[in-house]
Amino acid sequence: MNLVLTMLTIFAALTMKRLLSIIFFFLCLNCVSVIGQLQPFYVANPLEIVPAFSGNYGELRPNHFHAGVDLKTNGNVNLPVHVVEEGFVSRIKISPYGYGKVIYVDHPQGYTTVYAHLNGFNETIEAYIKQEQYRLKSFTVDVYPGSNDLQVSKDEIIAFSGNTGGSGGPHLHFEIRETQSEIPRNPLLFDFPASDQKPPVIEAIGVYDATSQTNNRFRVSRGLVAGGNPVSVAGTFGLEVSAYDSQDGSVNRNGIYEIRCIVNGKLHSKFIADSIAFDVSRQLNALIDYGHYYRTHQRFMRLYRLPGNFLPNLKTPINKGLVTLSEGQHEVLIQALDVAGNISETTIKIVVNPKPPSTKPSGTYIDCSAYYLYESENWRLGLEPYALYENTALELKEDAQSIEFLNPFIPINYPLEVQHRQPYKSGEVLARLNNDGRPVRAIPTKRSGDWLIGESKTLGRFGVTTDTQAPSITSVNFATNKTFTQGALLFTISDNFSGIESFDATINNEWVLADYEPKSNRLTISVSDIQVMKTLQQLKIEVVDMAGNVGTFEGSFYRK
Repeated sequence: MNLVLTMLTIFAALTMKRLLSIIFFFLCLNCVSVIGQLQPFYVANPLEIVPAFSGNYGELRPNHFHAGVDLKTNGNVNLPVHVVEEGFVSRIKISPYGYGKVIYVDHPQGYTTVYAHLNGFNETIEAYIKQEQYRLKSFTVDVYPGSNDLQVSKDEIIAFSGNTGGSGGPHLHFEIRETQSEIPRNPLLFDFPASDQKPPVIEAIGVYDATSQTNNRFRVSRGLVAGGNPVSVAGTFGLEVSAYDSQDGSVNRNGIYEIRCIVNGKLHSKFIADSIAFDVSRQLNALIDYGHYYRTHQRFMRLYRLPGNFLPNLKTPINKGLVTLSEGQHEVLIQALDVAGNISETTIKIVVNPKPPSTKPSGTYIDCSAYYLYESENWRLGLEPYALYENTALELKEDAQSIEFLNPFIPINYPLEVQHRQPYKSGEVLARLNNDGRPVRAIPTKRSGDWLIGESKTLGRFGVTTDTQAPSITSVNFATNKTFTQGALLFTISDNFSGIESFDATINNEWVLADYEPKSNRLTISVSDIQVMKTLQQLKIEVVDMAGNVGTFEGSFYRK
């Protein structure tokens, strides 16, 4: 009974939402997208320069598929961004992370376009969102204007390109979503004006021998694998592909639109990046050989399906993409295609040898389709069904200070619930540990009685660490009694370990907007947001980390 109650405690807050998500995965296998009232929709280039891609739709990114196209801005910020069709601004979000400053526009054809990593908005939209930030007293906001609040005309300048949020450099991230379902679609399927005469490049092929559970990888040269020599397998096998694509005007190694596996002249499996729902985007980790990627940073796309891979974009009508052929030599053709119709092909000769006698795996395995719960005096671990993508051999070590569960090169679709019994002590958080037992990354932690509770998106070794050091706040251009007439008050904020959770700034005890850019640790207060006064004004900044430590900066200045 005690074990059952513990299980209910661990999963109570998670069950309904994620069980529905699992059901959605199953439905995706056979469902057909319902377009509803969607009308023909054609988009123009939202920038005023010739489009060049630094990233394309469906590209394999860490833990997700890229949901749009990344348009180069020649290393600059503040390029005008034009809306591609008439409509209204349906959402504005500002965050230090993710898409940074982003704007969503709904169009009458049933689509929504998204413009992300912006530096700012046009005057009307900027005034609207700043009013909301002051109303909510928060730099981070996510607001949904009504259909009559911020209407826009086709080709109107709505924003300016930037490098905010999780951007790795100045560019414009552009998306097209179905408004009703919010599923992102490939913008190149909407007549996006991009020139592309370059065929995709197939770099290497992996041959997974399912019988022996071994994987051999071969470089591709002139469309042939291993100089055209046959590859031997012992029975059933699967194919994996390392490939990239690029478009005219760019040398970036972007993602592949479509990959096909053709066995003895018949289509056996394929992957197509036309429409990928956010709900299944993390299942990219089941599509790629994650262990190989973890060790080498090279992604091989599996053209066969793991038990916990429910991506509808991977079509595996025969044996989940695994290939079973008679003994002897066969030919397998791999094709890589882009939206423009350019195609590359690689031929593999496979020799199927006699299948050896099967042996049952030894040890204890975790059933990926069931809940997993571990409970001891001081630790609890919980995994939801299909958090793992396949049945996995159990590896677990525990001592008084830490617990090690599986390996970080094993991907998970849902977070691992980690709980540790720990009497209250200020500043304690759960953390990922390295092989030497030293903390390397804090896990967002809450407390329930004597238990510290957190979720980790990766497996590995966990422990408890103490973070009692407050975040630091240092001036860049602020000095006591200094006079400001224009520009901005600039500060650098940082934290030693657990990370910044929140920040606030006040002037004369009134909240003032502070813009935070974590890539540079820069906190900015615009002088134009500060009231002109003859008398000395009082500034106070507070920064809180995830362990609850508070850093404070106070000073006086003049605004004239």
